[in-house]
Amino acid sequence: MWNTIDTLLVCVMILTACGNKDIAVVKELIEAELSDPSSAQYRDVVAFSEGVVCGEVNSKTQLGGYVGFQRFLYVDRQHINLKRYPFALAVYCNNNLKKQLAFATARRDDAAQSVWSAKFRFEKAKKEADLWTGKCKEQKTDSDRFVFCAHAEKYVKPMEEAAGELASAEAALQIREVDVKSLQ
Repeated sequence: MWNTIDTLLVCVMILTACGNKDIAVVKELIEAELSDPSSAQYRDVVAFSEGVVCGEVNSKTQLGGYVGFQRFLYVDRQHINLKRYPFALAVYCNNNLKKQLAFATARRDDAAQSVWSAKFRFEKAKKEADLWTGKCKEQKTDSDRFVFCAHAEKYVKPMEEAAGELASAEAALQIREVDVKSLQ
């Protein structure tokens, strides 16, 4: 059975494959603008989803000297002028924020799974307790009633424990939802 981490890893692998293609296209676009494309040096190049590629490039001028690393940002293969829009780098390329969002989403999904599991255990115990309590009330003799009521009691404690776990899991899920929303 797939868990949240397995799903997250598959998504990262798929996005990485798509990202490598985006990076290659952006490098071609950058090199088409350089006076000496073969001198291009790249560092910290990262591709995010939705066609966003960020990084730094250094290249030689016509005089043969390197200009120093300059940041770049491309969104859907369009160059974003960082001098005109300096905030764009923080909005599109905050790798730490994107990692935080991915892990917050995974934690939220785990919390949702815990809610479902606690709900299942609660409903199962409640169903059994209700069944045996009903049978207990139907009994005519005290000895039969004692047997059925004792059996019903076996399910009350697990039902109460599951109810407590459910309340905790629902509270944790609400916190995780807030975490995800605050990072989006």
